[in-house]
Amino acid sequence: MTSYYVLTILITLHVILSIVSTRMILKSYLLDNDKKKINIILTWTIPILWFLIVKMITKGSTGTMTKEKRKIDKSNFYECGLGKHV
Repeated sequence: MTSYYVLTILITLHVILSIVSTRMILKSYLLDNDKKKINIILTWTIPILWFLIVKMITKGSTGTMTKEKRKIDKSNFYECGLGKHV
């Protein structure tokens, strides 16, 4: 339940900060219209992409390799199972 609150706070914070930065970009006299559009798009999409990357990285692994998992055969060749022991 607490992760729901943390996620809600983070999303709200992201929206507020993105709106503030979008207003600052729109008020800027140094950027032309194309650069303003690109900056606004990046302001909204980079945090979402960052979240997806972190989510993929922190996803659980398949676990530790054990003797039972690798199905040891009598040839003592454990690499990939495609080769032959000479």
